[in-house]
Amino acid sequence: MLEETWDLRNMTREPSIGFRLYMLFALVAWIAGIIKLSRIWRAAPPFRLSRQFDSPLYLRTLQTTSSSFQQWMGFTFLLWGLLASVSASSTCFRLYGEKVNTTIEILSATTDCVVALNLALFTVTFLYLMRWQVVTRIESLRK
Repeated sequence: MLEETWDLRNMTREPSIGFRLYMLFALVAWIAGIIKLSRIWRAAPPFRLSRQFDSPLYLRTLQTTSSSFQQWMGFTFLLWGLLASVSASSTCFRLYGEKVNTTIEILSATTDCVVALNLALFTVTFLYLMRWQVVTRIESLRK
């Protein structure tokens, strides 16, 4: 007789709607960041900032872009917190309602939160690096 074993690491499950929406938001944040950075680089390519050295309009564009990156980073963390909170609370309510005492459900909720946190950290790191580049340009124009 064959004995069936379950390996939880190889089980696939579909992500929740909230997580799908969060992934869509992260994709939009990456695309928006790339577009903003490419606009800045189009006006003054990397390592050729001297083209815009005396341009107050370019400096204002850099400051606006830096502020925009900061807002995207904050919004990314706020949405991650909301997603983690909703995911954890819905799992707890489901467990209470079903009177289930199992670790698989807890692992499932924890996995969702950790994967969403990883996505948030990658997105914020990407936006932070772009903002850092913009702030460096602002500082070099002010000198």
